Amino acid sequence: AVVSLRFFNCFRLLLEKAEDPDELKIYVETLAFKHLGVEIVERRVDAVISAFTELLTQNVPQLPPGTSQAWHKLLGYAGSCYRFVGDTYGERLQIIKEDWSVVQA
Repeated sequence: AVVSLRFFNCFRLLLEKAEDPDELKIYVETLAFKHLGVEIVERRVDAVISAFTELLTQNVPQLPPGTSQAWHKLLGYAGSCYRFVGDTYGERLQIIKEDWSVVQA
């Protein structure tokens, strides 16, 4: 139940931030850095997008035209950002973390 509430809240905030591209970028980048410990690959991003759009279409019978496509694009953008941040900064931050633990020892 807690995990589903987190997902719901994240999707809700994505939708709210979508109106302002600068806010959306900052929010998605912040989420991406929070998920550095999770390996984000295209297959997983596609699975989340498919699951969400399936739930959306099953639970909201009167969706306005283009809603599923809009969510697909928004979640695809977020997933791409997660992957970029992980690929670009994940290894560097891991090296810093390992070096810091050596310094602390």
